Amino acid sequence: MALAVHPDINEIMRLGGLLYWNPAALDAEANYGAKIGYIKGMKLSPQYATVPLREVYHGEEVIDVLYVGDSASITVLVRNYNATTLGLLFPGLNATLAVKSPGAIAPGTLMKSSYKGRLLFVPEDTTNQLCLIFQYCIPHIAETAKIAMSHKDESQFPCVFQVIRKTDDADGKYYLGPISGAVLR
Repeated sequence: MALAVHPDINEIMRLGGLLYWNPAALDAEANYGAKIGYIKGMKLSPQYATVPLREVYHGEEVIDVLYVGDSASITVLVRNYNATTLGLLFPGLNATLAVKSPGAIAPGTLMKSSYKGRLLFVPEDTTNQLCLIFQYCIPHIAETAKIAMSHKDESQFPCVFQVIRKTDDADGKYYLGPISGAVLR
């Protein structure tokens, strides 16, 4: 069997682009915020939570599905090594090119008050590809991170940006779509 219609080449995404921290506006790159670094791609986890509702009298048949909420996160491999990047990925550090443990953050610290910010992903092709905005999120190095130190391969920092609610707006958590329709909240 042959396919009669193939997808438009612009509908097949290969997302690479730049991550920015705390953008002020989306009208020009100068307003995108502090440049975290270039990424080859990301893994967005929408984390939609649902509960199937079952009818007992019909053999536990699913009769509906209840939506109970969502919370998103992204996991990325940051390729840059700079003070801005390290300060975000290792909360509690000063903006230097060194990682020291322990930093200024103590175990048991709630990170929302001091380490939250806005994240912007701008794709290489802003016309045909999707941007991502987390209105509020908390960045940190992935808990299972293994940072390769090798002459052969580039070092990358596996990090997580966990979205948190900023407002009660329906789009108050995150936006995934064309940058032309994006709004900072």
